[in-house]
Amino acid sequence: MKVLILDGYVDEPTCLGVPPYVSTYVRYVAGALVDYGLKEKSIDYLTIDELREKLGLKPYIGNNYLEDFSKALNKSFVKNYDLLILISGLTVPGRYLGFTPLAYSELFAISHLKGPVKILGGPIRFGFAFKGGEFALNIEDLPFEFISLGDIEKDVLVALNLLKKQEFFKILKNFRTSEEIDKIAYKGSFILKKHFLYPNIICEIETYRGCERKNHCSFCTEKLYGKPQFRSIDGILKELESLKEVGVKYIRIGRQPNILGYLSLEEKNGFKKPNIEALEKIFKKAYDLKFQVRHIDNVNPGTIFHFQEESKKALKIISTYDTPGDVAAFGIESADEKVIKENNLKVYPEEALKAIEIVNEVGAFKEDKYGEYKLLPGLNFLVGLKGETRKTFKKNIKFLEEILKRDLLVRRVNIRQVMIFPGTKLFEENIKPKTKFQNEFKHFKYWVRNVFDKEMLKKVYEKGTIIKNAFVWEVKEGFSYVKPFGTYPITIKVPKVLPLYSYIDIFIVDYKERSVIGVPYPLDINKEDIRVLKYVFGENLAKKLILNRPFKNKEDVFKILGRKIFEEHIKV
Repeated sequence: MKVLILDGYVDEPTCLGVPPYVSTYVRYVAGALVDYGLKEKSIDYLTIDELREKLGLKPYIGNNYLEDFSKALNKSFVKNYDLLILISGLTVPGRYLGFTPLAYSELFAISHLKGPVKILGGPIRFGFAFKGGEFALNIEDLPFEFISLGDIEKDVLVALNLLKKQEFFKILKNFRTSEEIDKIAYKGSFILKKHFLYPNIICEIETYRGCERKNHCSFCTEKLYGKPQFRSIDGILKELESLKEVGVKYIRIGRQPNILGYLSLEEKNGFKKPNIEALEKIFKKAYDLKFQVRHIDNVNPGTIFHFQEESKKALKIISTYDTPGDVAAFGIESADEKVIKENNLKVYPEEALKAIEIVNEVGAFKEDKYGEYKLLPGLNFLVGLKGETRKTFKKNIKFLEEILKRDLLVRRVNIRQVMIFPGTKLFEENIKPKTKFQNEFKHFKYWVRNVFDKEMLKKVYEKGTIIKNAFVWEVKEGFSYVKPFGTYPITIKVPKVLPLYSYIDIFIVDYKERSVIGVPYPLDINKEDIRVLKYVFGENLAKKLILNRPFKNKEDVFKILGRKIFEEHIKV
């Protein structure tokens, strides 16, 4: 049997699978197939971007894109597979540099593909959605042979057994256990070598799924996974070892709603105490295996507020064993007390500020003079929640102003419009996904991007900050857009055409909305293009440097400049 795993990408509150991130689902399905008895060489893997390229198409371009995609797909090599497993599903809206998730037109075309038996699964089981401010579309009527409304890694095995008997039950709904994941996760690591970006990928690691809170946020799909299913420490360590063996360099222990909730202990006020010993075993193992990037994702600020000393110890462990530039993403969602209460959000404004202070206390330090901060909080705001009024946006701004006033550091602020899925409280109460207060929403976004972000970027990424091993993701209009690997990495705009998918060290010289301007590090004064020099020294000084090249030493450079600028960042 020839199998193709087609990755349409996933983006959930607890799992990111848009390149360079690779979701857990891909590895779990591959591992399940191997555990079932299939040979590794019989299992292929493609991303939707790679498939488009092989079909000679660019995403969503043209009035007849559905027809073009369908024709190209039905003439392609894909029809020669025996089994096609499509993994997809966005349950939070996002913006992605250089890569584009599966569109509904592509989903529709794939469902009608003749040839292979087709199985659809992943977070798409909650419905298809592509952007914020909308309801999810039902997928059950699409003509896939099998649709997984359970766990795709379990439903694939059920489908294979049904095929042996030549039986078809279109809708499958079987669920895996954490013990089963421990058994197959490490077996699926081989599939990563078939990713078109390998080894330039970052792997999501699951510690558990299902929120440990008894009463959940009104919008969240994580509660739909049921009670927390914790993976064993040994299972996670074995998976980490297997990833290292296949050459993975970057990991993110991010597939859980709250890293401080892993194997959590007794409860207080609806929150559970961090298990410090369990966290240390996992993070120390990742450190000992020498992954070049070791980051986290979600942290519940309510856990930090209600268990402050235990959370400090846990965060200290993380900031000891992680790598610089790490982000503890907080689901603040709103600073409006009414919205917080009506949607059962995690923390009130003062509680959130205390959690931000604690992460700053533990993680706002640099290992190197010009390096990134080790661990900072990131904030998520959600628009379109129940109880929202015009005052909500003013309260959000006031909250962020207080962060600036207290001189706290925040890595980034995400502002998203809610996506509503069946099974959530918002869906049951028939809440409209789009905010009624568009003018206030637009003003809030404008203020964050043009006031808060600009001031915060200058604090978090001071001029001269060096970002090592940044990766070139996109090149257009004479600029290269680069990012380091990690959690919510900063986008760096470099005024130079660089080879796509290459690495470069840069240092920061200026700021833009949500991004920074960077130039190659070290800066070769005798060789660098005048366009780059202008961004560092200004047009007049750049011209003087060009006219007086070549320089024999830095002192001659500083004579032209009139002062020492970025002394440790330049060379001749």
